[in-house]
Amino acid sequence: GRMHFVATLAQPTTETGRSRRLFSSLLRNNLKKGRRPSSACAHFMDRRAQFIASAAASSEPAGSSKVIFYTNRLCPYAHRVWLALETTSTPYEMIEVDLANKPDWFYKISSSGMVPCIQTSSRVLSDSVPICLSLATTSPLPLAPTPTHNQSRDSPLDALSRDLSRHLNLHMDDQLFRAVARRSPSSLSSLLSGLNGFASDWVDSGRLASAPKGPAGLSLLDVVAYPFIRRAIMHVTSMTPSGRSRDAVPFSVEEWGRSLEDVPAIRATEVTQADMESLHRHLQKYY
Repeated sequence: GRMHFVATLAQPTTETGRSRRLFSSLLRNNLKKGRRPSSACAHFMDRRAQFIASAAASSEPAGSSKVIFYTNRLCPYAHRVWLALETTSTPYEMIEVDLANKPDWFYKISSSGMVPCIQTSSRVLSDSVPICLSLATTSPLPLAPTPTHNQSRDSPLDALSRDLSRHLNLHMDDQLFRAVARRSPSSLSSLLSGLNGFASDWVDSGRLASAPKGPAGLSLLDVVAYPFIRRAIMHVTSMTPSGRSRDAVPFSVEEWGRSLEDVPAIRATEVTQADMESLHRHLQKYY
């Protein structure tokens, strides 16, 4: 199975003979050196990402809509961008970055070394909200019917971002991440308090539901909020008796999440319990 996976990855990212020879040779040399298939795969993906980044910077035609998306499945900020890319039908190449062992080449693309990051023929963008805002109005399938969201302090997008940070203490105490890492009753209680605040300010008031939705069924506000709220709900579910979140998570928040489950972009980028376990192990190093 692993050998098949490695061989599958060896398919070229473009149809040029150069890429075919580069990737085939690299994979063959890895295996000849006696590396395990998983190690060969990791080495291959590292070189593959370097090739893609180089191609984007040097040989991509002007005006191309190709986007290279640097991400990690554990990151809710990156999940926002993934949702936006899927929702807007933007062609993209996704490259996973190991958050625990970031390769040197990635810092040449993103000086902060942070995901998410997208690269086009003309620029590099980082920070999830500006990326989503750009995709919302410039992509083949706009995220919202009209560009009603702007970067003023009074925009719904900025208000939602601030309230998510306030209720879940993002960028400060990282209440959500601390709860996932520690799995303690006190951290669960703090997280539930944040979810109740989010429900009161955005769901019960109708502010989230009233945001204009694009043709694919999501609003820009849905894209910004869902990755964090989904992870919070999954964590609460895993911490409550019988695995039920309905006894703890505000009903309106749970219903909002359920209303989005059948949206194609949500299904294509869904967070699994295995992802949450990986996130738990990763965060234990820091909290």
